[in-house]
Amino acid sequence: MPAFQQGSSNPYSFTTGRNMSSMLRDRLIEELGIDHFFTDRSKTGLRFCWGRYLEIVKAIEQARNTFDAGQWPSDLPSFNEVLIVEVFISKSAWHNQKAHFATVKKHYPDMVSWLDQDETDMNEDRETWGDYRQKYTLEDLKEFCDLGGKLKRGVRPQSPHEANKGKGKSHKKK
Repeated sequence: MPAFQQGSSNPYSFTTGRNMSSMLRDRLIEELGIDHFFTDRSKTGLRFCWGRYLEIVKAIEQARNTFDAGQWPSDLPSFNEVLIVEVFISKSAWHNQKAHFATVKKHYPDMVSWLDQDETDMNEDRETWGDYRQKYTLEDLKEFCDLGGKLKRGVRPQSPHEANKGKGKSHKKK
């Protein structure tokens, strides 16, 4: 898939994934106006992953529009979705997450609102998810989608002490 051979005189020579050159990654971030916050592969959490998903979708759309308009920079590898995705995460991680986030975006506006919040309380969590968990994961989101917008009750029971500790993590820059 690499558009240029390793050792090419082009400064954006690369292989895909974690081996993408930092010059190419930085150039794509600049060209597409990508929020650098979401390119940090070490960040985790469901709300961060949601924000990253939205940023990837936006960057792909921007890249496609630029390419379709014939304005894709000639010094960059030819546009393809994987090139953009791998600025953020691996293509396997993307394919593992995107279907669930796309389903949420299309069918579950209450979940979108929940994901867009920095923090929620136990009642908001129960109302949105159908069950309370101290921490929600991508597996929980998959279950939520697979079960038509709810979680199985009591899969991970919480003690009252643990239940009072849980607050969501922000997916936005501070």
